[in-house]
Amino acid sequence: MNFCLKMIFLKNIRSQLVVLIIIAIFIWCYKFDNIVPLATKQVWLAYSDSHSHFSNILPSSPEEPSSVTMNGSTGFAAEEAETIDLTKMTQLPQKCDCKMKMRRSHSHTVQQLDLALPLFNLSTKEYLIKRHPNLPVDFLHKVNKEGSCSLLPSLFSIQWVNIHWQEVRVNTSTMLLYSAFYDPNPGGKPCVRLLGVTRSTKPPAGWCHLWFNTQQPPVVTRITNTDYLDYQTRNSDRQMPFLFTCPLPPKVAHLQPAAVSLVHQPCQPATTLLQVVGAKERETSAFLNGQKPFDPVRAVKGWVPAVCGPALYYYHEDFSKRMVEWLEILRAEGIGKVFLYVTDVHPNLEKVLKYYEDDGFLHLTGYSYPPPYINEPSLRRLKNNSSVVVTEVSPCTSRTPKKKGKPIGYRLKWKFFSNDLVSKAEEAQKLPGYLWALRHTILSADTLRDFPGRFKSLYDMDTVRGVFSHSAILCTTGKCSLQETHKVSPTVAYLGHFSGTCGHKCDLVNSTKEELFLLKYKTPVTKAVTNVLTKLKLI
Repeated sequence: MNFCLKMIFLKNIRSQLVVLIIIAIFIWCYKFDNIVPLATKQVWLAYSDSHSHFSNILPSSPEEPSSVTMNGSTGFAAEEAETIDLTKMTQLPQKCDCKMKMRRSHSHTVQQLDLALPLFNLSTKEYLIKRHPNLPVDFLHKVNKEGSCSLLPSLFSIQWVNIHWQEVRVNTSTMLLYSAFYDPNPGGKPCVRLLGVTRSTKPPAGWCHLWFNTQQPPVVTRITNTDYLDYQTRNSDRQMPFLFTCPLPPKVAHLQPAAVSLVHQPCQPATTLLQVVGAKERETSAFLNGQKPFDPVRAVKGWVPAVCGPALYYYHEDFSKRMVEWLEILRAEGIGKVFLYVTDVHPNLEKVLKYYEDDGFLHLTGYSYPPPYINEPSLRRLKNNSSVVVTEVSPCTSRTPKKKGKPIGYRLKWKFFSNDLVSKAEEAQKLPGYLWALRHTILSADTLRDFPGRFKSLYDMDTVRGVFSHSAILCTTGKCSLQETHKVSPTVAYLGHFSGTCGHKCDLVNSTKEELFLLKYKTPVTKAVTNVLTKLKLI
């Protein structure tokens, strides 16, 4: 249309015939804008906007989804699901052609990635793999050596925001992508799910490039589900987290992509490239004694829970000793693995985290907040474990209730152990001062009433897909509600929260009680904590 308008105002009009031709062009453009079907226009635009072309435009197969679903859950009260009808799109691209490309910067990039970093005793590539969790470094390293498909972004053409986020624009919406993970989705179709944020309350459905090989065209698939991952109502004044689902087409359903890009048009060159994490099988840490049975489906006698915590950003606060105690208590209680996000932390805490990461008990993921600040939901790598407790840095009991039926999770009530109430028990008073939790065993005798913020949950990761600090937001069957979790009696299991003060009310007679449960672990925990703090020269 813009082209047609420009034609009308050309100054060099020689005759009435030229004017008539221009009017005819204008009428043709008008008809094109109003008559051509949506799907055909999208295909034409994608063709004209990219440096490649469709090699195969086929009608949608019966196995492909015919709609895009947008689920919005507010945690305790879910919103109505919104569906975008794709049945009018009679043609969907199955494959994009691409030209092999050798960029001038490739050889220099390879040299830089192979460069040694003596301070860390790592190469640049190894350092990026360790500290930049969502960048497919190995994949890009191959690109730089062998050349690549022209649709694949280079290391320098990815649009970075705040270190870890990648920016893409779909229609009029700007999205920031953080991570992508493979979901084998037992009982359904395998897919790749992308985690991102946007200010758009109804983000449009873009397209995914699934990358299996650097030298071949990507597999193109349409986003079929857009799930809202926040308990708050949608508001364009802030960045809102969403989960975007890209199903694997039947021909590649048995494979796992190495990377994924989100694009506006099907065969458009990408400006994002996320490593696809996750696996088809559970990690060994998810099984009892760390031993994977011969038949994981039938022979499992019990799962080991994992713990997922929020991002650590305590640069000016040194709680390294308490962190060591917390991790060793979790280990003693039988926790299989701990997942933490880290931004900027105190140097002593950084040493502790590195120690446990090298030990294999802790998995760290680098994180930075997109502008402006948001709370990032704990989703990454959870599918590799069977059950997960989402918690803050506070010890919790190891007694797990037996399953009755199939709840989505178990609510563990808090018990507050105040900072100003030190144990009077002789066995606790003999412990070293750096054992904080084992020495703070007194709590208020008042029974706390149930409140949404006064519990944490243990989730079954075969049932739950998205969670926040206190409850589930998204299940494998769709929206979740708090009522679908099983409330656990504190006599069976609870979560100890070590913070705050009790004050003068706890000076009264019978105002406090002592809970000595954690002292059953005092011998192994004391030995392990002392050993680690000594090795790290923190005592």
